[in-house]
Amino acid sequence: MDWKEKIDECCFYTMQDLEHILNEESTLLYLSFGNYFDKPAAKEIGQIIVNELEAVGFSTQWTQTADTKIAIKDLIWDKQYSKEDK
Repeated sequence: MDWKEKIDECCFYTMQDLEHILNEESTLLYLSFGNYFDKPAAKEIGQIIVNELEAVGFSTQWTQTADTKIAIKDLIWDKQYSKEDK
């Protein structure tokens, strides 16, 4: 592969976390995050993610540690899935 950018970090949610939203069991969508190298530190990556989410209007919940997931609060998922989408 020919990468044009170096990837230092990751952020994702699991299908299990999404299912809590889709089944209306929760309005919190939890995001996992981390780093691939020593710098930036995982906590710094978490803060970047929170800053970006809040900059576009999301409300977040996070303990500001690398050991806890970031939650997007009061999330309402409006995508409707059909059998053809799977």
